[in-house]
Amino acid sequence: MLKTPLKTLLDILINHFTKERLETLILKHDEKLLTFMLEHENANDYKNAFFKIIANTLVFDEKALLECLEIKELEKSFTRFKNKIGLYSQGCPIKSSELVVLNFPFKDNVLLGNAKDNNTKSNELFYHEILHKNEIDTLLSPKALCRFEMHG
Repeated sequence: MLKTPLKTLLDILINHFTKERLETLILKHDEKLLTFMLEHENANDYKNAFFKIIANTLVFDEKALLECLEIKELEKSFTRFKNKIGLYSQGCPIKSSELVVLNFPFKDNVLLGNAKDNNTKSNELFYHEILHKNEIDTLLSPKALCRFEMHG
C-alpha cells in the first residue's frame, strides 16, 4: 500500500526533471532517474509503484510509470486509456503498424449503382474483376456527353 498518492510521486518527478525529459529518461532507464527514485524520502512508495521484484532483484517497470504519466494528463477523466482517438492493437495505434489490412467483402468487385430515385428500390449489381471484365471496361471507359447543361 502506498503512503504517498501516485499523483504526488509523479509531481515530485516532474518538478525535478520536467515532463518531456522524464519520458526520455524513463525510456532510457537513466541512472539519474532510478537513483533519484530509490534514494528519495518516498523510496518505498516508488519501489511499490514502479518496480517489481524478480528473483530477489528490483526491476524497473517503465510501462507502469509511462502509463501513470499518461493518466496524469487525463487527471479528471477516470480512464486508463490514452488521450488519442483511433484504432489500437496491443496498446499501440495501428497506423504505426504495417501488419494491419482493411478487409471488406467484395473488394474485388465493381458496384453498378442506380441513383435515379431514392424512394424506389434499386437493383445494384456487383461485377467481379475477372468474371465480368468486359462490363467493367465498358463502365470505366471515357464517355462522351450529349445535351450537357451546366447548372450553378
